[in-house]
Amino acid sequence: MAKQKTVLLVDGHAMLYRAFHGFPDLTNPQGQLVNALYGFGRLLLTSINDFQPEFVAVMFDHRAPTFRHVQFEQYKAHREEMPEGLKPQVEMVKELVDVLNIPRYELAGYEADDLVGTATWQLEQMTVVEDNSLKEETVATHATPTVDRAVVMTGDSDLLQLVSSFTKVFIPKRGKFGKDKLYNPDDVREKYGVDPFELPQLKALMGDSSDNIPGVPGIGPKTARTIFESIDTIAQLYQVLDTPDLFQSHPLKKTLSVKNMQALLDNRDAAQMSLELATIQRDVPFEFDLEACRLRSYDKDAAVAYMEKHAFKSLIKVLPEDEFEAGIQSALF
Repeated sequence: MAKQKTVLLVDGHAMLYRAFHGFPDLTNPQGQLVNALYGFGRLLLTSINDFQPEFVAVMFDHRAPTFRHVQFEQYKAHREEMPEGLKPQVEMVKELVDVLNIPRYELAGYEADDLVGTATWQLEQMTVVEDNSLKEETVATHATPTVDRAVVMTGDSDLLQLVSSFTKVFIPKRGKFGKDKLYNPDDVREKYGVDPFELPQLKALMGDSSDNIPGVPGIGPKTARTIFESIDTIAQLYQVLDTPDLFQSHPLKKTLSVKNMQALLDNRDAAQMSLELATIQRDVPFEFDLEACRLRSYDKDAAVAYMEKHAFKSLIKVLPEDEFEAGIQSALF
């Protein structure tokens, strides 16, 4: 079976936080705290070795408020400020990404999630169609190389809404006894009871305390999932509720209590806003340059020197091959 041509997309801030909380305190020879830097490097390089991607990119959150904060001032208002020990390591992690010559993307007004969503959408659009009558034309009009799959590495389950036959989401384990998980559509359906693209619809009703998305008061996960057994979208839900004749013969009549139905009617605007907050944008105004993300085009000597500077000797062993090493392997085999 031929190896799948893979692009690895890294949710930078999510993995940075996971590294900071998941790895013990560690200082470099200069006395700087570098546990997040080391952990991020370990997670990134391990995933590169495991998935063997030809292309890699990292997306970061921008410090400017996002469109979600403009729409709802209390979005993520309950989040604690970034730990003091992590703040200096953000730029250090970006420096590591640059040393590996991995492109990094961030854009004012958007979260890393939106950049990942847009990149996967653009990748899906550029994949060669299977119709042989169109294949020659498709190849001719797309100079950018196509890939077989995108793997999104994150610690944030919000990105599971992007899962498709093309896009998989990889969530590394947390803690000593956790397990890594690579999600496909069936995995998402098994865990949440809905298709991946329906996850924002689900969150629009039940809310999300971690992001301070309000949802509809009184509608919890169980009720929300039951509702989505008979409807597909929030728009369809309100169409049924607003049409008495349709509601009388619809399964929702048996699903909803009088209290829940009234809550839905009273919080229509909150449900719609929650849907917009929970939906990852896939039309962010940036162009994802796949060719620029080719993995092996980096200065390995510079990368080794960077690891030695921070005393990350174990990471030197897992650095990917550079173009020279890959060329030697290709010549030999």
